[in-house]
Amino acid sequence: MGKPVRVLMIASEVGSFARTGGLGDMVEGLARGLAAAAVEVVVVTPLYGFGVTSVPPDTKRWPFPLRIDRAPKCQLEVVETGVAAGSGSVRVMLLDIPHLYDRKGIYGDEHGLFGDNQIRFAALCRGALAIGDHLWSESDGARTIVHAHDWHSALAPLYARSRPSGAMRASKQLFSIHNLAYQGRFDLHDAAALGLSAEVASGQVVHDGRINFMKSAIVAADRVSTVSATYAREILETANGCGLEHAIASRGDSVAGIENGIDLDLYDPSHDSALAVNYNASNALPQRALCKRALAAEVGLDTQDDGPLFATVSRLTWQKGIDSVIDIAPQIVATGGRILFVGGGDASLSEAILRLVEQYPGRVVGSTEFDDALARRAYAGADFVLMPSRYEPCGLTQQYAMRYGAVPIVTPVGGLLDTVMPYDPGSASGTGIVAASHAPHHLIDACRIAFDLYRDRTAMAGIIARAMARDNSWARSTQEYLALYEQMLSA
Repeated sequence: MGKPVRVLMIASEVGSFARTGGLGDMVEGLARGLAAAAVEVVVVTPLYGFGVTSVPPDTKRWPFPLRIDRAPKCQLEVVETGVAAGSGSVRVMLLDIPHLYDRKGIYGDEHGLFGDNQIRFAALCRGALAIGDHLWSESDGARTIVHAHDWHSALAPLYARSRPSGAMRASKQLFSIHNLAYQGRFDLHDAAALGLSAEVASGQVVHDGRINFMKSAIVAADRVSTVSATYAREILETANGCGLEHAIASRGDSVAGIENGIDLDLYDPSHDSALAVNYNASNALPQRALCKRALAAEVGLDTQDDGPLFATVSRLTWQKGIDSVIDIAPQIVATGGRILFVGGGDASLSEAILRLVEQYPGRVVGSTEFDDALARRAYAGADFVLMPSRYEPCGLTQQYAMRYGAVPIVTPVGGLLDTVMPYDPGSASGTGIVAASHAPHHLIDACRIAFDLYRDRTAMAGIIARAMARDNSWARSTQEYLALYEQMLSA
């Protein structure tokens, strides 16, 4: 039997403590999956100063000195807690640095992005590695992986290599790209404060005349991964590489794509207390009808019409194709459908949704603040979930929708293409409807298929059953990450 593997995960978001979207869900889901597979996992993330951070009472604090930049070492506290994972648990270390993290937001507030994010997340990387060396010895026989997530943790591979000794210097480094569009770009004059003067001089961390956190990890990590196989191919193209396609291509076959899973215990319609009634695949059709009726009454939709209900559960951004949903809303309403929007984001998109709500009372409703419980009720009550993304590294919404028996309508990009099998009425196969693109005319074509499907109750029952039967668990993805870790450790 080989030596044990242990993993230090570094991320700006962890689902149970602070999240803005899929990153936090993925980090916690993978950490739980690894711990359930008997891997020692430690997750390091900041202790933020706002409401979604939840620190359980069973925590312990220990002081920890850390040099954040050129200033003398500051004294901070590490708040140690954990999350359950099967018969085991994940150790979670929250970095308590009030002057960096005690704010009303992860990346910014109502005034915009914080001006010192480069220092804040460099401190996360330095602090995580220092914690790793404090907890583990290089000579204890275990093999160590440092798994850094997205640009906020991207300096960790460079910092690990520059440590004088210890388990972190001897570790292997995996960097996961969750969304290549957000790279962590900062001015060159920050190099000294970040400890990157030599790397800036060599060009290792510079792209388009700026320090680029993500490029540094793409160059320095032992392996690079993305959150779906299709996205791993897409980011090699100019259209999706966001300027870093050449850096990624230079890594050759050391770039892997591993699909995200979802937490089947948390997202379980048979036990979800947020739902009007619970159900499983065997009684989904009648019970989902009750959930639909309760949802419509809750949000103010017309409850008399039996037309299909389309939901959009998403951040309101250009990436998600929300503008296309807004464009086709009048046609959906004219054909007998209703639309529910759940999610906040871009102000102009929010305003456009509110105009639709005024124009089509009882037919279009919108909650422009994200509500997780309402989102789950939307998955349980909607007939279709619209997700016409322009690009989508993996996507969790389509997986949540299928888990609850809502039929996803998606575009053929990234993880959407990898997770949704196109509906084929001829062979009675598929788990969702795949539009040709996010363009409004292609999206309305997909919705016409949805209307036809909705009217065929046998076909609708079949696609719901297939969607709910799909394995969206972390078990498969966890095994793929374990195999990747073994490849890295044996290289």
